[in-house]
Amino acid sequence: MATKLYMNYGIAPGVDVSGIIPDAAWEANAAAMTYCSMTPTKLGGTMTSIADTRTGTSGDDVAMLVLVSPPMDGAYSLDTTNFDPITCIKGAQSSNSSNSSLRVDCYIVNQAGDTVVTVDGGTDGVELALTTPTARGHSMPWDPTLTTTDGDRIVMVVGYRKASTGSYTQTLVAGSDSATDLTNDDADTGTDNPWVEFISNITFKAEASSGTPNQLMMMGCGI
Repeated sequence: MATKLYMNYGIAPGVDVSGIIPDAAWEANAAAMTYCSMTPTKLGGTMTSIADTRTGTSGDDVAMLVLVSPPMDGAYSLDTTNFDPITCIKGAQSSNSSNSSLRVDCYIVNQAGDTVVTVDGGTDGVELALTTPTARGHSMPWDPTLTTTDGDRIVMVVGYRKASTGSYTQTLVAGSDSATDLTNDDADTGTDNPWVEFISNITFKAEASSGTPNQLMMMGCGI
């Protein structure tokens, strides 16, 4: 049974990973980059368009969303047969000359704030839609074989790769307040929930109710 997690835009994650993620694999962060919780239930995050306008080097990878799961409940053996993340989100570019496509990375972060593993998902080669945000899917081969520790978290970074030096605007849409989920068909333009899905059945612990996100220890970050 697969595990689907929702992007709760406007709802802070249970921990602050801003000191370690995104890492140096991302050349730039969008001005509107935000950190959101990513949970198995829809928390009603308002569907929001996030835009980034950039003039820069062709090939720049720009981080826009950092999605943080609750702590995993128990240890899981993750490999390419049972994990391979699929991300489905609406995206658009202001001009086809931008040649921008969805880019996604996945991290496993432990309770001490160390990045246990990073998988560079790259891009899927499918460009973002012109002007109107439209569903785009990204499948990430999970290369390492890893056994997680109880309490580890999954962190996804979603952004785009800009393949032009001109000035263009890229848009992603996140939220979790719809009754229906986005269809991974490169065509859905509805106000539907974007999501991340894993092959495995993963369960998560409840977040500590502290009122504000807990600051992870940043000593010895493995990046």
